Amino acid sequence: METEEAATEDASVESNSVVTIENYRREVTFEGVPQRFIVTNEHTTEIMLALGLEKHIAGVIRREGRYVLPEYEAAFDKLPLLGNENPSLELVLNLNPDLIYGRESSFAGNTPIESVENLEKYGIKVFVDTDSYSENSTIDMLYQDIMNLGLIFQVEERAAGLVHALKEKAEMITSALNPAKEEVRVLVFDSGGDNVFTAGNWALQTRLIEMAGGENIFSDIEKNWADVSWEEVVRRDPQVIVINNYGTNTADEKIKEITNRASLKDVSAVQDKRFVIIPLDSVFAGVQNMNALEAMAKAFHPESFK
Repeated sequence: METEEAATEDASVESNSVVTIENYRREVTFEGVPQRFIVTNEHTTEIMLALGLEKHIAGVIRREGRYVLPEYEAAFDKLPLLGNENPSLELVLNLNPDLIYGRESSFAGNTPIESVENLEKYGIKVFVDTDSYSENSTIDMLYQDIMNLGLIFQVEERAAGLVHALKEKAEMITSALNPAKEEVRVLVFDSGGDNVFTAGNWALQTRLIEMAGGENIFSDIEKNWADVSWEEVVRRDPQVIVINNYGTNTADEKIKEITNRASLKDVSAVQDKRFVIIPLDSVFAGVQNMNALEAMAKAFHPESFK
């Protein structure tokens, strides 16, 4: 997503700035611009590419079946690949980065890195994607993260240009919707099995659904993600099912799992064959968000885009 501002700004980094930002419930001070960094998620890597910072990326993670926008695919493929899962602490230390950027899941719980604090003991700064650790995520968190990255790397004009382009596309999509139109009932189908793994109220995907003129039928669950029963899906009767596409279990296989389940045969979305497929990374805070917003808005309210 190149902008006029981005095209004219030199994205090389200088080392003589001191910047303090708020991130991951603490203040982080950068005494100089980071010169080597690791990025642990595809959508966060796309942001760094959009900011023109690829020359300083010491390593990235690329998981199987994850979608990267065509305009960043070539640049992404040239970056040093660390593997398809969260890197070990040993690997990180061997690369000697001064910053790591990614989702909270890269640094918390059962991960090789163990914690943000663990990295900071070794003098490594950590920038955590705000959407990934927040309750009630919003698209404004993406904009703020981009602006903070602009400050950290002294590419403020490029960051502002990227935010402007994202806001402009969001406005173009949402302004096409009829505000008087009733919201469509939506199920997020991330994965299935004995239960359905779906988005709750805290997830950014729920905010994108709302922006697109829909209502997440499980927005009463105060979590980012949750398991729900198939019986509850039937009871809440979604009119549209959004399929998060990633990994080796394809979107077509997920749709087949839904349509082959006898208990769902009378669900409105199944009866009307109303499925919309979007890449998983398009619902994590990043430059793909407006693509997801557009796809969902057109699926929920096709009459607004004729």
